[in-house]
Amino acid sequence: MVDVVHNYPKMRDLRRRQLTMDIYGSSYEQISTEQVRKLIPALTGGGANSRLPIIGGMVHKDAGVTRHDAVAWGYARAADSLGVEMHQQTGVKSLIRGTNGNIEGVDTVKGIVKAKKVIVSVSGHTTTLTETAGLRLPLRTMNLTAFVSEPIKPLVDVIVNCSDLGFYFSQSDKGELVIGGAPDSGQSFRRDIKQHVFEDTVGAMLELFPAFKKLKLLRQWGGHLDITPDASPIMDETSVSGLYVSAGWWGGYKAIPAGGLTMAHQVATNSPHPLMADFSFNRFKNLDYILETGTTTAR
Repeated sequence: MVDVVHNYPKMRDLRRRQLTMDIYGSSYEQISTEQVRKLIPALTGGGANSRLPIIGGMVHKDAGVTRHDAVAWGYARAADSLGVEMHQQTGVKSLIRGTNGNIEGVDTVKGIVKAKKVIVSVSGHTTTLTETAGLRLPLRTMNLTAFVSEPIKPLVDVIVNCSDLGFYFSQSDKGELVIGGAPDSGQSFRRDIKQHVFEDTVGAMLELFPAFKKLKLLRQWGGHLDITPDASPIMDETSVSGLYVSAGWWGGYKAIPAGGLTMAHQVATNSPHPLMADFSFNRFKNLDYILETGTTTAR
């Protein structure tokens, strides 16, 4: 992955990230503008007379792209082989609490499922479900969109991230450019896209890659995700006994195996796993936020 940098405060921030990653043995190196252009030959914009000239970049050689759906289905097949029941097309209408206030199960479109312990792990729908149990959480749901171009011959073999301009993209094995940008500015449960978000993202990309203006858009979509005040996840039991939440991952796709393991540990043992102990609700009561330079709010 190549981070294309346009201002010196951002470069200082990424240098701090580099030093942190060095501690954990991950590669992240500063490179010159010339090296950025060598790694991304299609990058012809961002010159000295542009709105935001490129001043350099950072390269993360360990980064890569995986097919999200293939990984999700592989994870599901492995769970199924271990005896986990999965009920597709079974929407949850509400959480059920007993007369003592404890969780007793969930009400679905196909009937009631009774359980003494329930984990809510539904991304952007977290608050809509927990509110049925009278529980409010420190979460905001936001819409994130992506766009895919028509396929073209191999042109870019790295992940390009331009956070100063607000877009990122990579080229898939089929030749499509998979493009993303910033989320909606306010809370939103919508699943389509806003036209101005699309225009801002594509307009920014064309500043650096003007040749892409000839491409046609193949498809576009939107989805919602939840975010906490410090952009780090919540993995904890709630104030409703027996009700657990894994939420606020801000995407979190790569962390799901570790998140699932540590969440299962807490449900099974009634104590938090050492790796997840800091991601509790208590940090919001004491304003003891988790400030990581890799998260959105700490940048």
